Amino acid sequence: MMLLSAQRRNEVAHMRWEDLDRRDWWWNIPAEFTKTKRPYRVPISDPMRDLIEEMEQLQLDDVWVFPKATGGAPATELLDVVVDRQLRKAAAEIRAVA
Repeated sequence: MMLLSAQRRNEVAHMRWEDLDRRDWWWNIPAEFTKTKRPYRVPISDPMRDLIEEMEQLQLDDVWVFPKATGGAPATELLDVVVDRQLRKAAAEIRAVA
């Protein structure tokens, strides 16, 4: 979702069902979850919509689109681990080519 939306991992981790406008397909990010502390809207592309719909089918949490495995909170730590792994892998690949 971070790559599809070009949003920060904290913003993606805090994506809530209530922030999604599914009629016009916008993601309304409240100020409390943005780095700038200003609300803004992100258009939801077809691939983003597919991912959101897949998460909805899993019914993992009533509030968070990407919850912790135990539910009840966003998966911020999980996203930190995934992003860290991907960055390390990319850096290793770049070093191997250089």
